[in-house]
Amino acid sequence: MHYLFSNKRIVISNAAKEGFVLTGMRTTTAVNQPLLQDKVLKTKCLFLNLLRIFRPSLILDVGSMDGSDSMRFRRMSPQSKIIAIEANPYHFSNMQRNEELTSMNIEVRHRLASTEAVKGKFFITKGAVAGVIGGNMGTSSSLKPVDDSDVAEEIEVETIRLDEVIAEAITPKDWVAMWIDVEGAAFEVLSSVARAKQQIALLHVEVELVEFWCGQKLKNDVVKLVNEMGLVLLARSDNATQQDLVFINEQLLNEQAGGVRLALNLAKWLGPASSRLLAKI
Repeated sequence: MHYLFSNKRIVISNAAKEGFVLTGMRTTTAVNQPLLQDKVLKTKCLFLNLLRIFRPSLILDVGSMDGSDSMRFRRMSPQSKIIAIEANPYHFSNMQRNEELTSMNIEVRHRLASTEAVKGKFFITKGAVAGVIGGNMGTSSSLKPVDDSDVAEEIEVETIRLDEVIAEAITPKDWVAMWIDVEGAAFEVLSSVARAKQQIALLHVEVELVEFWCGQKLKNDVVKLVNEMGLVLLARSDNATQQDLVFINEQLLNEQAGGVRLALNLAKWLGPASSRLLAKI
């Protein structure tokens, strides 16, 4: 397998693939070990770059809020099916009225990703209710905030398993990329993709290092779950309490290391400009 990057040909031999080294809680091939150091990058740029390079059949934007990220995904992967899932009814209503989302063929669903096949509780914060200007629009969650004085409404939302969404949208041989921003409920959302875990190519997920929502799973628990799904960590954002993590399917990494290296280097050296550059290619 050969890739051309920076005028140097990268050769991945079968012999090299047979040597394994320990990386965190997963093992991966020695030849790819340099890609899996604890890199601090602008994770959104990296994820967008990876979308452009790999162009998965399906992209799930879970906790979409306003669909703006879904629109970025569309520009990076024009042929992908994109489904934006939002539990907050105010945000969902705004997204339904957004003609740009419709014109870009982005499907919007008012659902709460969960392993439970019933209605689930959803806590809407004061900054995320209808008509609030200048509030923190993205803090509502299926988990109750530790500071419950910030809760404006407690509602019930129809739930959906992500593996069922995947099974309906693509074939078992297709890849899916997931963007998850669900305010403390990442572990629960990721648990709902169990039956399709082998199809996850790329994952961008927000995790916490301290408890902001009652009973939430913290970073170590989420990383362990994602590792068990066959994904390895590529990069993280730099924050002491809340981080964005980018994971890639281990099989995809081993087969397409050159493409991953390209995405990483562009994100490192060009930042946001790298995604704009790739979008023109």
